[in-house]
Formats: sequence, structure tokens, C-alpha cells
Amino acid sequence: MSKDEENPTVVKTKHGSEASAPSSEIQVTWYGSLLQQALVYGLAAWYCLSASLLSIINKWTVMKFPYPGALTALQYFTSAAGVFLCGYFKLMEHDALDLLTMAVSTCSDYILPLSFHQ
Repeated sequence: MSKDEENPTVVKTKHGSEASAPSSEIQVTWYGSLLQQALVYGLAAWYCLSASLLSIINKWTVMKFPYPGALTALQYFTSAAGVFLCGYFKLMEHDALDLLTMAVSTCSDYILPLSFHQ
């Protein structure tokens, strides 16, 4: 990622006549900070809501849809397509897909469908 959100760069203060910053610059920083906090809490709330609804929808779908392997593949395809589109339109940055990443996720690819057959 090009921007480090956890460790933002520190702006050095200037001394003398250059020390006074315009009030609009401070105001933009204040609004920017408030907007970032609202975005983070909004995303966390959205994640909690969608995760709880997804578990309910998955349970209902597994009972009604007789092909859990196809359902899992459809969910993976939808997620991959969403990440691709968001990356294409520069809404987010994502890591490139390589063989190491695929090898790490292989275990979960086999265990998730098995959890449907309990």
C-alpha cells in the first residue's frame, strides 16, 4: 500500500514567521480526522451487520440449494469480482494474486465446504 494509515508521516513544524498556519488548513485537518473516524466506525458497523446477515443467508441457502460446492465457488467468484472491480476503479488497493497466496488459502478452500456437511 502506498499510504500507511497506522503510521502517518509527521509534518515538521516551522519556526519564526512561517510557524503560523492558516486556520483553513487546521479546519481541513479537523474535518478530515472526523471523516476518517466516521468512515472507520461506519465500515465496522457495516461489517458486523453484513457478517451476521451472511451467516443467516448461508444457513438458509445451504438448506434450500442442494449443491454446497457450487455455492462456495459462487461466493468466492463474487468476492474476487468485487475486489477486482474495486481495484480497477481505484476504490481500494489490493495485493497481487500469486502462487504463495493461493497455497496459503488452499487449506480453507477444502475445510469450508466440509463444514457444510455437519
